[in-house]
Amino acid sequence: MAITLRPSDEQLEQIEVLKKTLNTSTASKALFGAANLYPILKSDLYNANRKIESLERELEHIKRSILYYDSAREQMFELANR
Repeated sequence: MAITLRPSDEQLEQIEVLKKTLNTSTASKALFGAANLYPILKSDLYNANRKIESLERELEHIKRSILYYDSAREQMFELANR
């Protein structure tokens, strides 16, 4: 089945970038390749965002631990100096 599209200049530029990125010679191969990669990249992005959120929570936990440690140390020094 043949589909005829009339892309805008901006779309033509984007197709050229896709052709170079995917190392293809035709616009249709580039578009189908991009369509094929989209679900994979979307899943990878979702997983990366979940990992970032997890690391941010872990960082906050570490920061709280440092504050608790510092506070406990200060209290220990105060008690030792009495």
